[in-house]
Amino acid sequence: MTPWVGVLAVAAGGAAGAVARWVLARWLGEGGGLVLANVLGSAALTALVLRAGSWPPALLLLLATGVCGALTSWSTLVAQVWWAAVQGRWRAVLAVLGGSLGGGLAAVLLTWWSLRR
Repeated sequence: MTPWVGVLAVAAGGAAGAVARWVLARWLGEGGGLVLANVLGSAALTALVLRAGSWPPALLLLLATGVCGALTSWSTLVAQVWWAAVQGRWRAVLAVLGGSLGGGLAAVLLTWWSLRR
């Protein structure tokens, strides 16, 4: 695989993942959309790690680094938590942090458990 194929695979997957996160945020609101994106991305990346096997490197870059990397977003999580804290919206802080971290970990464990059987 040439470096440009890798760049294009990550860029295409990143575009798809970012748009999916944006759609979820419009559908469920900023906090709920971000939590769902993080949970879905965690489950999807776990499934990819467990099932990828001998998949082509470009496909893994497209799906894992591109789609899952852009769908889940640490920077958006930190920004939303920061702004909610600055505004004194502590329930939102706990909901977004708890949902993203707890939900993401639960998604990883459930995906791992269901695919390893």
